[in-house]
Amino acid sequence: EAPMMVDGILLECFDDYQGFISIDDIVKYDLWLAIEVQIASEFDKPNWLNPMLVIVPDNTDAPKREGFMTANIRELHFVNSRDYYSPLTDGMNLSRKETEGYEVFRKNCMFCHSLKGIGGNKGIDLPSAYNFSHQSGKERFVSDFLGFHHKDNEDKQNMEQFVNRKKLNEIASFLSAVVQN
Repeated sequence: EAPMMVDGILLECFDDYQGFISIDDIVKYDLWLAIEVQIASEFDKPNWLNPMLVIVPDNTDAPKREGFMTANIRELHFVNSRDYYSPLTDGMNLSRKETEGYEVFRKNCMFCHSLKGIGGNKGIDLPSAYNFSHQSGKERFVSDFLGFHHKDNEDKQNMEQFVNRKKLNEIASFLSAVVQN
């Protein structure tokens, strides 16, 4: 049996979040893992910011991604992303829109929301909370997302910076495919 090819790091967090960073992104954006974070005395340290945090050094042009801001890390696992994420889509014949939704969900939503036992457990179980087999359930999902995941919500889950309405509709299509399989 061939050894598993490692292409990413899974970040398990104390507060039920889960991050994933590819080895390619680590190299491309010169990502670092800080083991100590110092905050200027005039600022209060946020409760969620504990000593471990993925950071992007100055002078790099990294995209905004939730995974690049992972904090409160308790464990690191070196993984093969294809093997780790394969239960999400095994046996499914996804359309282009559903495939796009899978990629958006994997890169942005799995930090908090698990699906088929993969991902964080901080957020609600989306397939249980929304009827993705009906258009009204998909519309309610998009509406609820926009109502909660904005810069001014109390949990500071500003996902609008990562996910727009088009991407939300793609996520809803992917989740609909998951529920139907």
